[in-house]
Amino acid sequence: YKGINTMAAGNYVMSVDGAVARRIDENAKYGELPTVAATAANGCASAFSYFEWTFEATEGGYYIKDSYGRYLYMSGTYNNFNVTTSTPTAGGVWTVELQADGTAKIMNVDKQKYIQCYETGGVKTFGSFDYERGTMPVLGSVFTPVVTMTPESGATLESISKI
Repeated sequence: YKGINTMAAGNYVMSVDGAVARRIDENAKYGELPTVAATAANGCASAFSYFEWTFEATEGGYYIKDSYGRYLYMSGTYNNFNVTTSTPTAGGVWTVELQADGTAKIMNVDKQKYIQCYETGGVKTFGSFDYERGTMPVLGSVFTPVVTMTPESGATLESISKI
């Protein structure tokens, strides 16, 4: 993935200081977003689909979906996230405001809480708070690298496909 400077509907990765947000466990209905360590080179980093978040445009902002196809939403006064396979009727619309420092303020419209990564006991986790608790994430766009191959003279398609 690569950091963004404009926001549109699409697939993104949320990261903070070498930690990438991953989806809530498949059988869980709620929780904070755990992280996995990631390293970047030349402004890009590798990520797998379970770190991707789909931002779907909707009236007033975006729905955020994990790679299981579940929507993130907030309910009650909690600072964690709920997940559902149905479009949320409340607490599921998020706005994204890109900041001058490269981070993104991802705000839940109903709860007025924004996504932040914080550390407890050496473990980084993402939650959503109405006060400054941690660091706002950098949104990275997900892209497929283009690989160009130049076959050796005399190579056939058959010999290349065996590589």
